[in-house]
Amino acid sequence: MSPALSTLRRLRLGAGLCAFLCLQGTALAQDAGASAAAPRLAVGDRMSYRVEERADQQRHEATATVLAIEGDRVRMRYQRTDAAAEPTEQVMTTALNNVVNGSDGSRYEPHLDQLRFPLLVGQAWTTEAASTAASGAQSRLSIDRKVVAIETVRVSAGEFTAYRVESKGWINGVSWRGAAMRLEQVLWYAPEPGRIVKLESRIWRNNDPFRHTVIEALGFQSN
Repeated sequence: MSPALSTLRRLRLGAGLCAFLCLQGTALAQDAGASAAAPRLAVGDRMSYRVEERADQQRHEATATVLAIEGDRVRMRYQRTDAAAEPTEQVMTTALNNVVNGSDGSRYEPHLDQLRFPLLVGQAWTTEAASTAASGAQSRLSIDRKVVAIETVRVSAGEFTAYRVESKGWINGVSWRGAAMRLEQVLWYAPEPGRIVKLESRIWRNNDPFRHTVIEALGFQSN
């Protein structure tokens, strides 16, 4: 696989799967002026979700389990349920910022912040991060994010009141050459139970659709 394609896969999983590894949270008032605090994590918390790659017509399920909380780092076990592969380690901050992608070993510096707490409608920020794939391919990400609404979203795990966060940005090669890749993403974070319950992302390469990923929660277990 070329470094550019590896980077695409890393972003898709790093900005998608890893964001789902957040558990137990706080209740949400039903108004746009409400804010959401960071979720409370506990060892043993577990979540299951479905990942659908619509462009490739592929689908799989996975589980993520909190193994340890060390300072501001949360160590987790990531396991696909449709494969015999050994589980891998995932690392995030306690604020749900991705540090190490358990699916492919990619690393982000300082981290990939899809959410910034406390969340509030109208809040906006820019994610600037360097990423290194397991292959050694390096790139830089620049993504503008905004909390645009509080709305109801229905997924396999149930119906949730959630913050809708919209993102647009670019992936630029550092150790690989080629045109920058454009990313658009929408995620829904539900303070109760304290996780991203749905995420949809699209990636364009040379203005042509390249990836379309949809992830949704199937269920969860909190300690």
